[in-house]
Amino acid sequence: TASPVPTNVAADLARAAGLYYEGDFEQALRLYSDAARAAAGGQRLDALWQLAGAAYARGNTAAAERALEDLLASHPGAERERLALLLLGAVRLERGDDAGADEALTKYLATEGPAAAFASIRLADIAGRQGDSTGAIRFANAALAAGLPAHAEAEARFDPKGVRERLLSRRRKG
Repeated sequence: TASPVPTNVAADLARAAGLYYEGDFEQALRLYSDAARAAAGGQRLDALWQLAGAAYARGNTAAAERALEDLLASHPGAERERLALLLLGAVRLERGDDAGADEALTKYLATEGPAAAFASIRLADIAGRQGDSTGAIRFANAALAAGLPAHAEAEARFDPKGVRERLLSRRRKG
């Protein structure tokens, strides 16, 4: 059984959300982190999820990755696990960890989540960078079959090299 949750955790999460909205990002991240350490059960999962999202949005991919790994290790339930795997894949891609991104996105695909097309296109890019043209084509076809928004489908069909070059240029800049 989980230990009782301190009554101030809910207030801290609300305060952190307000600070983030007002632009005090560092203080918000500190409060989310403190809440994640102090909370138990569902409130801990909420704090970790909010911390991961806020850290990722601010470009702190290391903190986002840690929060997502902690969240996944806490067995958050199917829906939150699916969301965390998708975000973890994106975080790891941004960090240049193709193997870690591949692992998270492959696990996401196994959940049959609604963003399968986006996970597949990211996996196609990873496979292409690794020289696995068969895998890249397989994942690109899976993404197209799952249905991408019109602009993303056009890029995947007609400008795969351009998509890859933009992704690589972002990595070189970061």
